[in-house]
Amino acid sequence: MEPTHLALLAVIVLTANTVEAMAGFGATVIAVTLGSQFMPIEQLVPMLVPVNLFLSAWIVARHRGHIDRRELGRYILPFAGLGLPVGFAVFALTPGRILEVLFGVFVVCFALREIALYLKSNGKTPARLPTWQGALWLFGGGIAQGLYASGGPMVVYYASRAIADKSAFRATLSTLWLILGTVLAVAHYLTGKADLGTYKASAWLLLPLVGGIVLGELLHDRIPQEKFRFVVMILLSIAGAGLLV
Repeated sequence: MEPTHLALLAVIVLTANTVEAMAGFGATVIAVTLGSQFMPIEQLVPMLVPVNLFLSAWIVARHRGHIDRRELGRYILPFAGLGLPVGFAVFALTPGRILEVLFGVFVVCFALREIALYLKSNGKTPARLPTWQGALWLFGGGIAQGLYASGGPMVVYYASRAIADKSAFRATLSTLWLILGTVLAVAHYLTGKADLGTYKASAWLLLPLVGGIVLGELLHDRIPQEKFRFVVMILLSIAGAGLLV
């Protein structure tokens, strides 16, 4: 990787991981959205997965008392886990350019839909999704996680209706990313998507990751509970706007 690209990616990782340390999701979807402007998505994703694992592990270790184990074990992990191998199979077999187009459509459409739903709700937290609808969104999130390590938007759509407390929301989603990300990192290695060069680049990105953790923790403590859902929607719209640009 060229030094200029690595420097740009470091800035992106700092920004993206500040977002995830604050909210519990968003690092990879933002990093892939911006990073794919100057490097192939099939190289970018295996590089970012190990970095995101460190962030998820930090949040889980520090805030494990906030994890909603019932929601995670009964709904989120089983259904998202089923979609993960489907997404990875598509990632392994699909040309990079098609992956980029699919990712762009995915993020932009979802961001616009979320903004419309939020405005329609007048800032109120909508009701929990019916079980079958929740299962479909979580399964789709697992597929997106296998494809781009970016299942956040679809899982967030479910979790924002199932977990009201912002600290539980963040800790529970971080636990999911830690589990699915570990499986994904192993799959990338076993299939040759990741190698020593990939891991060296990931290691260089740990410093901006630490900066992102510090900034994100500070922001998380300063955002009032009633404004948290609004912030979640803004984060999704930023990712979509970046792709439109």
